[in-house]
Amino acid sequence: MQQLQDAGFNRVVPNVWSRGTTFHRSRFAPVEPPLQKAGIGLDPICTLAAEGRRRGIKVMPWFEYGLMEPADSSVVRDNPSWPLAQANGQRWMRMHGNHRMPWLNPAHPEVRARFIGLVVETLKHCPMDGLQLDDHFAWPVQFGYDLATVGLCRQETRLALPRDHSNLIAATFQAGTPLQRHQTVSRCPRSVYNLWLQDWELWVG
Repeated sequence: MQQLQDAGFNRVVPNVWSRGTTFHRSRFAPVEPPLQKAGIGLDPICTLAAEGRRRGIKVMPWFEYGLMEPADSSVVRDNPSWPLAQANGQRWMRMHGNHRMPWLNPAHPEVRARFIGLVVETLKHCPMDGLQLDDHFAWPVQFGYDLATVGLCRQETRLALPRDHSNLIAATFQAGTPLQRHQTVSRCPRSVYNLWLQDWELWVG
């Protein structure tokens, strides 16, 4: 952090959520295995936040993988109805070095409760200056053919195929995410936006 201050940086976005694991002890997900092995006596996220405050550097936790988790993660194995599905029934895509990665369905109430809980828990863990949400909160347009999403679409629109997606981001803040007026919320849009279910043109408009 001292090197960053010396170089003129005024904001740091540390990864707090990646590959279905966290970088602090959580009620919602396991700790990143290498960190767990090394020992978590020194909390890396709160340490960065404290060192940033000492130097006038804002710290915003980054939820990197969004709703995407490894196919072999415990949450995917233990909750087979949570991942979204493609029209052929497949519940994953190859991403990040050819790994099989499912997307959890934000229309599923337990998925929503888990992720919103993770965000709120992290921001209450110690003082932060905002948060950074990843592009993987959106999912590829091939997904959305699982029974839960198709059923919800038919119920709300009377259409046979899904046409829209749930607004998880709004629900996160309606749940009481502890942010103040001076804090910032940021989210990464995918560059190839027409292949992902997110409307960044509407956001910036």
